[in-house]
Amino acid sequence: MSRYNLTTAFILSMVAILLFIPGLGWVHLFDWDEVNFAEAAREMIVTGNWSKVQINYEPFWEKPPLFIWLQALSMKLFGVNEFSARLPTVFSAVITLNFIYFIGLKYFRPGIAQWWVMAYLAALFPQFYFRTGLIDPTFNLFIFAAVHQLAKAYHLHQKAENNSKSLVLSCLFIGLAILTKGPAALLIYFLVILGIIIANRGFFFSGLQLLVSATACILVSSIWFLPETIKNGPWFIKEFIQYQLELVSQDVAGHAQPWFYHPLVLFFGCVPISVLGIKGMLTKVRRHRERSYYTVYHILFWVVLVVFSIVKTKIIHYSSLCWLPLTFLSAYALDTLLQDRLRLKKAWKWLWFFSLAPLLVIQFLFAFIFLWGKTEWVATYITDPFALAIWQVPASISSWKLWTLLVLVILLMVGFVRTWFSLKRVFFFFVLFIINTMMLALIVVPFVNAKLQAPLFSFYQSLEDKEVYVETMHFKSYAHYFYPQINPLTPESELNVLKDQFMAGQKWQNLSSDSVALWKQLKYDFHRADPRDKDIYLIYKVGHENTPNIEEGFFELKPLGAYRVFLRKRRELVQ
Repeated sequence: MSRYNLTTAFILSMVAILLFIPGLGWVHLFDWDEVNFAEAAREMIVTGNWSKVQINYEPFWEKPPLFIWLQALSMKLFGVNEFSARLPTVFSAVITLNFIYFIGLKYFRPGIAQWWVMAYLAALFPQFYFRTGLIDPTFNLFIFAAVHQLAKAYHLHQKAENNSKSLVLSCLFIGLAILTKGPAALLIYFLVILGIIIANRGFFFSGLQLLVSATACILVSSIWFLPETIKNGPWFIKEFIQYQLELVSQDVAGHAQPWFYHPLVLFFGCVPISVLGIKGMLTKVRRHRERSYYTVYHILFWVVLVVFSIVKTKIIHYSSLCWLPLTFLSAYALDTLLQDRLRLKKAWKWLWFFSLAPLLVIQFLFAFIFLWGKTEWVATYITDPFALAIWQVPASISSWKLWTLLVLVILLMVGFVRTWFSLKRVFFFFVLFIINTMMLALIVVPFVNAKLQAPLFSFYQSLEDKEVYVETMHFKSYAHYFYPQINPLTPESELNVLKDQFMAGQKWQNLSSDSVALWKQLKYDFHRADPRDKDIYLIYKVGHENTPNIEEGFFELKPLGAYRVFLRKRRELVQ
């Protein structure tokens, strides 16, 4: 495909659909983030309030609503389920593949367009994330679209041409990014602009252009932020900024990692293209018309990597915005090497092999352990009670699936050896990697779900349409809202009465952090106190010691995987 037309768009779109739709609703949503966003979308549908993001029918200020709106629309069309929650991300995949192919073709050359798409599809984590109900693929698309327009504005400035249109488009996209994940998008955007100013040794826009572009950004983001601020004051923005500061300065929810966490995640998580991406950073740009775009994409990569290496709270998808520039750089290196008929030096080949080895070893060991019945041997090395309970959850996996994983390991090794001797064979190696990642998603992920959360989540689903209280104790979760499809508290329910007494006419946004913490403690005490107006199910992780007992009126149900469930019947049924 050397041109971008309707046929090209159709082919790329079908590739994304055929690659990411199969298995989309096969497994439960994963706690926390997947369930979190899906539950917010479900509550929008239940309440009919699409302007407020809520979790457990209480204000949720960590995310703006754009992606959640998309999920809610999907649920209106296809029902409240896993498929609907993940479908908007597949839509993002379709646009992303078309977008990067178009950019590669128009601003670089056909080879880069083709290798960029191949690299993005072959890379391990990017392909996995397009199968999830996470915000990040959509957020990354908007940010990259904004940064690309900055690159175009920078290029036009160097040619002494008018770049106003590109600057305005850039700010429109950043406005959409803000609506998707919040004002944090501005930090990345401003740092990229600063990087371009340094590279340009001066501004590449005028004061008037800055004013007009900023107005465009404000207009887009104000679609939601302005009505929210008028209605409730600057509460959301204040709370959001406070939360972001906590992410930077504290270990939020046990996600502290060393500074080199994200470089390792990118190096081993974006195989087989990560090493080629490093090579692309060192590749000389010989075409002047490509230099501006190459420079800005490079700046974006380092801004994201440095910022999220400084942030104390570290999660894999925080550095996912690096994937687009990294796959571009790998495509740039690969196309340059193939066009110039150059060989990859042995040092690069060994580094490439080192990046691939962990995945191949883990995949081989996974298949070997379950094919040859070594699960009990592995259990002897697990000391954490919760982890051991997860490992011991009965979950079957067909031998043909395990043999498929083993055969793919062998094929990948053969493909890499062939590519070692001739880089021209890298296309077939990438195709093997795409197939392998798809098989991991269709074989391993359902197996992990079966052990990790399926027993508990299936139990939650059995509680649908029942008037009960369900609460997780001493661990964070959102699944106990989504899967039982909990309805808002009725005015007469005892928990709602307690809440009304606590709030005493106050608005949620006016509560201090200490008051919010006090409310959580009151809810905890409520669930552990005397029998109430509904059956109460309390969920504990295996290994937790402070569990309720028969003297408190609780009965333990059959263990659900790595979780213990305690039931206390409602008041009128207690003898």
